[in-house]
Amino acid sequence: MLSRFFARTALALALAGAGPGQHSGLLARLRDKRSVGAVVRLTLVREDGEGLIEAELSRERCEAERWREGELVWVRPNRVQSFERSVH
Repeated sequence: MLSRFFARTALALALAGAGPGQHSGLLARLRDKRSVGAVVRLTLVREDGEGLIEAELSRERCEAERWREGELVWVRPNRVQSFERSVH
């Protein structure tokens, strides 16, 4: 059984290509990217096997970063309100 983690606040995201010690947080792989109006919804799979992270970013931020599906990113939640739900 996996848990899904939903964040309702800003996330700090950075590509994982930098050397060790450059970033901190959770390492995740971008699985899906969908544009919905002025926002882009990202689905990230945690590399530690602990589930999914779903995030919403502004279209401008996502276009500036040019993240592609399959890339590794560091995720660092800020002031998180989390909601966990079991997925079967």
